[in-house]
Amino acid sequence: MTFILLGSFVSHAVLARGGSGGSIEYKEYFDSLAAILSEYPTLLSTATFIFVPGPNDAWVSAFSSGSSVPLPRKPVPEMFTSRIKRAFANANTEMEKEQGKKGDGEAIWTSNPARISLFGHSENEDEDIEMSPPPSSPLLVHSPPEIDPDIHTARRLTKTLLDQGHLSPSL
Repeated sequence: MTFILLGSFVSHAVLARGGSGGSIEYKEYFDSLAAILSEYPTLLSTATFIFVPGPNDAWVSAFSSGSSVPLPRKPVPEMFTSRIKRAFANANTEMEKEQGKKGDGEAIWTSNPARISLFGHSENEDEDIEMSPPPSSPLLVHSPPEIDPDIHTARRLTKTLLDQGHLSPSL
């Protein structure tokens, strides 16, 4: 089972508020989430959680005060996520002790936008794109023109290579 959690993981730009405690407060929120998730070790040892950052997340909000920021947004830094990763590791180890097989649960901290492929179906996760309304005009479907088999093979090879790349190669 996969859970995709789209940020912002806080309701206001944490580091832009001024005063002290912004990053400490932000880390405490993730530590609280880790404590809650730790109460469900079976879920942690069998599920994948994917965290996609938003504009109010700590390192981005330090520069933008919560306003729109350029893409790509980097993953949540490890200093904030260590307890959640530890909760997954502990649940996987506990499952191995109890059932003799190691759990495959994990937490993935990705950039925004992120390309996620599940069972061969690719999704681009970006909270700005996800919240946009669907197109108002209907799509017209045409049958594709005949393509030379050699060109078709070359295109498939190129697509395979490009699909392995990251949406933001500079990250």
